[in-house]
Amino acid sequence: MTKNKSSETKEILANTLFDLLERKPFPKISVNELCENSMIVRSTFYLHFRTNMSCFPTVWTAFRWNWKH
Repeated sequence: MTKNKSSETKEILANTLFDLLERKPFPKISVNELCENSMIVRSTFYLHFRTNMSCFPTVWTAFRWNWKH
């Protein structure tokens, strides 16, 4: 399956969030920190999500898919 740029960006953000969650709880992770660690500019983050909480369903879906495979 071919990935588009949007799904690649979301996957990068999800993977970065997984890494950050190993070090701190979700409410302590800022959008700025997530973007810095994923090397994605904040404006790109906000093209896909409104807040850090709004990205959680995408991350959860990616987590469940990775866990099953």
